[in-house]
Amino acid sequence: MLADQKAVEASMLVKQTVLGQETSDDSFIRVHKFLTEPAYVSISGGRTLNTGNYESVKISVTLTLPCYLEEIDRVISEATEKVDNEMEERVQTILSALHRK
Repeated sequence: MLADQKAVEASMLVKQTVLGQETSDDSFIRVHKFLTEPAYVSISGGRTLNTGNYESVKISVTLTLPCYLEEIDRVISEATEKVDNEMEERVQTILSALHRK
C-alpha cells in the first residue's frame, strides 16, 4: 500500500449454510482506497465431497481482490493461500457435521 493512502474500516458480514445450519460472522477489516483504477485478481477453488447414499456436497470459494498492477504477483500468492485455507476450513466443517449425524 502506498504510504500516503488512507485506510478505512469496513464491516464485513459472512453468512454460510452448512447442511441446513446457517451461521453468520460480523467482523471489521481495514481496507485502503485506491488512488487509481485498480486491477483485480480472482482466485477460485472447489471440491465435491461424497456424503454417501449417492449424495454429495459441493464447496466453492472465490476471492476477488483489487490491487495495483505492480502488486499482482504478491496478491495472487496471498489470494491463493486464503482460498486454500478457506476451502480446508469449509471441508473440515462439513466433514465434522457429517460425522455428528
